[in-house]
Amino acid sequence: MEFTAEQQTFIDGLIKDAYTKAFTKAQANMTDDIATAVTKAETKFQSKLTASEKKVQELELAVASKNNTDNTAYNERIAKIEGKFKKAAERASKGDLESAAAKFNAVNPSQAAVLLRAHTVTDEDGNLTVINADGKPRNDESNKPMTLEALAAEFLKANPHLVKASGSAGSGSGGNTDLTSGAANTIKRADFMKLPPAEQMAKARVPGFVVTD
Repeated sequence: MEFTAEQQTFIDGLIKDAYTKAFTKAQANMTDDIATAVTKAETKFQSKLTASEKKVQELELAVASKNNTDNTAYNERIAKIEGKFKKAAERASKGDLESAAAKFNAVNPSQAAVLLRAHTVTDEDGNLTVINADGKPRNDESNKPMTLEALAAEFLKANPHLVKASGSAGSGSGGNTDLTSGAANTIKRADFMKLPPAEQMAKARVPGFVVTD
């Protein structure tokens, strides 16, 4: 069936109008569908993001709590170890003082070590340093840091009643005052260490003075 030019133009117009309406409607629907899909996706993403952030916060709190607990336990262990090290260092320091006192014929090296301790300080590593009356490191006649042996020799020479009768401090020979001479003067080590250095020195010069545990 053939159409005239006018009929064909009319039919083409109808088809074009119908296509335009259908395309416009489809485009509108597609735009709405895309917008809806995007909105749904954004809502879903935001929901997951919020949940993830909450989870992260919970994990951070858990880690922080665990770290605090671990740190406390760690610090306690460190403090305990440091305490043991300090006590060991103090024992070693006392042993060094006793050895120095024994070398210079102290009657009672342990007692002499207690007296000498008032003239020293201990650093963080447990090493002893001889100090003067002002609490500053003391040098010997050669302007070098005074050794424990030099301190012991000087101290025992100034307190001959603390030296064995068979030998003088620093010389290893010669007579001396017997520790047992004079009235007995006994004091516990803990009480003695509470006394000022000057009073410790004064008591140390008393014949028969003894420090006990």
